[in-house]
Amino acid sequence: MEVENLTWSEGCGWFDCNKSNDYAEQDGSLCWAATASNLLLWWMTLNKEYIAAYDAEYYGSKTPTVVAPESGRTFERPAPEFKLFQDSGSSNRSPVFEFFKSLFSKSGWETDGVNWFITGDIGMLQTNSKMWGFPGFFSEVFKQSDVIAEDSRRYPTGEAFDSFVTEALQNKKALSISPTGYGGDVVGNHAMTLWGAEYDENGIISHVYFCDNNLGDQDANGAVISRYQIVYDADMSKGYTYMQPLYRPTARMTVMSVGAVDLRRDIWARKYPSVQPEK
Repeated sequence: MEVENLTWSEGCGWFDCNKSNDYAEQDGSLCWAATASNLLLWWMTLNKEYIAAYDAEYYGSKTPTVVAPESGRTFERPAPEFKLFQDSGSSNRSPVFEFFKSLFSKSGWETDGVNWFITGDIGMLQTNSKMWGFPGFFSEVFKQSDVIAEDSRRYPTGEAFDSFVTEALQNKKALSISPTGYGGDVVGNHAMTLWGAEYDENGIISHVYFCDNNLGDQDANGAVISRYQIVYDADMSKGYTYMQPLYRPTARMTVMSVGAVDLRRDIWARKYPSVQPEK
């Protein structure tokens, strides 16, 4: 297959938040936040009709904001934008990612970041005084017990990995992947947005497509898509699942987990039954 142009433009339908060298000290542990930002951009963009109804009901013409009762701090909801490099003049082109960077500086988990942003459920994220009591930007519709972003089992077997990713794709969910040993011992654990999967003649996932948010400097629009092979232990009901770069097959890394994010239009529809979202 020949690909002539991978430069992002309006209508391409994909984008990927990338970490900036300007923030190397701050965001060294924020790959999860970059990935959560990608998942949230997808979630807000595809739920835009529902969000418009939500904003009209609760904010009118005002900027969407929430207040944390414990601290009294006001949080302004960042716009679901991804600015082109040539338009922004900066590698910090996602307001959602900037929001995460303003509050977090330590390791976390991308699915927890998604749930926290929407419902205020902090999950396993490490809190600080800046975010005490943050209620989530859509807590008038979603309870913290609502399942929006969830993970596969830790260190999934081949069967568990294949089943989780396939179910997510069939139900039009967004995906993330977290391998350990990524890039060698120096990098260790990592989190990235999963953009697609390839199946072999037996209907088993053989390759995945992802963007590494550490590599934004290598492409003008920060959208370098990689294709890695998926390798399983001989007995797919046991053992682990691995990612393997095609250019270095000995550099095998273990999949810690896969995350999936649901639009939860069923919950939105109960709140706003007259809204007709784009399919």
